[in-house]
Amino acid sequence: MAAFDAPTCVIVKHANPCGVACADTLLDAYQMAYATDPTSAFGGIIAFNRELDANTAQKILDRQFVEVIIAPTQSKQAAEVLAAKTAYVSC
Repeated sequence: MAAFDAPTCVIVKHANPCGVACADTLLDAYQMAYATDPTSAFGGIIAFNRELDANTAQKILDRQFVEVIIAPTQSKQAAEVLAAKTAYVSC
């Protein structure tokens, strides 16, 4: 992920990437990566190369079940959005 200059999202399921996208915003990158294969994205791992913002976090939770979200950092607001979800753990 560090090799990408633009905001980037990759969705992985069973150790295979099923969606990757770069865009002007993190949310756009997520939406484009998700659109690649929505079925495989269910229950996958979503990784970003930028700080996770609250809007993107909320869109993920509204759209799909996800096992893990990985980002270098998360905004305070994103942490609050994720903490409202049962079984959320921040490391």
